[in-house]
Amino acid sequence: MELQYPTASVTSYYLFGGQRVAMNKGGTLTYLHGDRTTDVMLGLIPI
Repeated sequence: MELQYPTASVTSYYLFGGQRVAMNKGGTLTYLHGDRTTDVMLGLIPI
């Protein structure tokens, strides 16, 4: 019988001026852009 364990993914957030501007999850860097009028956050993955 083979045992399988779930893998964990580490997420790091990068701040600039107290605002989240990017995150790295499992080796994928995503730039974040927030709307100033709402709480909507858009993630952009560079190609």
